Amino acid sequence: MDCTKGLKLINNQSVDIVLSDIPYGINFDDWDVLHTNTNSALMGTTEHQLKDTTFKKRGKPINGWNKTDKKISIEYYEWCKQWCKELFRVTKEASPILLFSSRRYLHRVCCALEDEGFLIRDILIWQKDRCNAKAQRINNVLHKRGIYDDSFNDYRIGNLAPMYEPIIWAMKPYSHTLTDCVLENKIGGFYGENDTLPSNIFYCPINIKNKYHPTEKPLQLIKDLIKTFSIDNKHIILDPFMGSGTTAVACKELDRNYIGFELIEKYCQITIERINNIKIQ
Repeated sequence: MDCTKGLKLINNQSVDIVLSDIPYGINFDDWDVLHTNTNSALMGTTEHQLKDTTFKKRGKPINGWNKTDKKISIEYYEWCKQWCKELFRVTKEASPILLFSSRRYLHRVCCALEDEGFLIRDILIWQKDRCNAKAQRINNVLHKRGIYDDSFNDYRIGNLAPMYEPIIWAMKPYSHTLTDCVLENKIGGFYGENDTLPSNIFYCPINIKNKYHPTEKPLQLIKDLIKTFSIDNKHIILDPFMGSGTTAVACKELDRNYIGFELIEKYCQITIERINNIKIQ
């Protein structure tokens, strides 16, 4: 079900950790359109997109960024506030909130979290081993217009190679001390194996052999995050946007409890199949 409804079914202060790859609001697919913009170019496609890019739909309006287009991130922020409010209610004091986010709208998610009462601790980095670059050589356009200028030979329009994705680390405020939260619920800190201080950069190759979801994150990355922030197999880890269930699978393999919500039935069924096929050592 929709997590904005499902979260209301969870008891107050019953969740230890939130870990989720939330919709980025960047028009990646139909489920990622979280605004009312009806520009005619939105979600259209080009032949190039269908063949060569991860974005199968077009998010750029055909006539430039008008007033309606500029409201997209504000509407995304308002959507985030709905479930951030519920997250604050269901989590415990010092609960870590770990949310994958886009580089473009990271600030909107952070503001929604802060406005609903959370503290922003850090922006963690998932460093990738490869990426899908989305930058066009401007000469491809200029030459069609009969413009030939050598100064543009190495010039592109688009984005720099996106070799990382941010992970927001927020925390629910606590009334006494972090030590008290650690003693009570074993949350509020992080685990550094062999007395090492973990980096806020998590390197993990994409390396997904059987991809179940177009924005699926590597299972090992999710497990690394859980092992960093959860030291108790009684912890309940919540994923409000399960997708194909990678967080649930990671929890199952690491002997953690989990709660997940997913709006699309197909991905719910994939999640159930993945969980049922896990062989615990």
